[in-house]
Amino acid sequence: MKVLIVEDDLALASQLEWMLKKKGWDVSCAHSRSEAENKLLNEKPEVVILDLGIPPEPHSPAEGLKLLEFINVELPACKVIVLTGHSEKESIKKAVKEGAFDYVCKPAKPEEILKAVERASLFLSAERELRREGIYTVSFSVEGKSVFKEAREKAVFKVIKQILEETGFNIYQTAKKLATKRENIYYFIKKFGLKRNE
Repeated sequence: MKVLIVEDDLALASQLEWMLKKKGWDVSCAHSRSEAENKLLNEKPEVVILDLGIPPEPHSPAEGLKLLEFINVELPACKVIVLTGHSEKESIKKAVKEGAFDYVCKPAKPEEILKAVERASLFLSAERELRREGIYTVSFSVEGKSVFKEAREKAVFKVIKQILEETGFNIYQTAKKLATKRENIYYFIKKFGLKRNE
């Protein structure tokens, strides 16, 4: 399993990296939003440990929340574990809205974070088994008056993107998995502006 740690506290990041590698996982670290975005696109981790307070605004959750939004769009199946301060209830709420899988309050013991990663691993394993059975899990938030329309759009986007990534952007295999025509897949690729990640 690939894990990305996004944490600007270098001591905590290296301690977590050591613990997770000891468990046999493929682990890398990023210390800012831009570095994390590059690693997300190139390495495609399955789990991200995300400190919300990262550079260039380490004393605010803004950068972490922007990165979480980026992950939600680019890697919809990724499980994100948010690290946040005790008094940041609003940040936790926003993180959950943006698709966070779990959160751990700081200061956190590395063992607590490890348990959250193990939970994410169990969920990923169960979701892989379900996909083999043709069942896809999709998670998103909707708000406002057009709830049904927005929910439908988000669900279609997430499923199409997830299966395209799974098949290496193979239109034929994606259409087959979704029991639809290839023309429909091309339509959604154009509609959502989906592109193969090089």
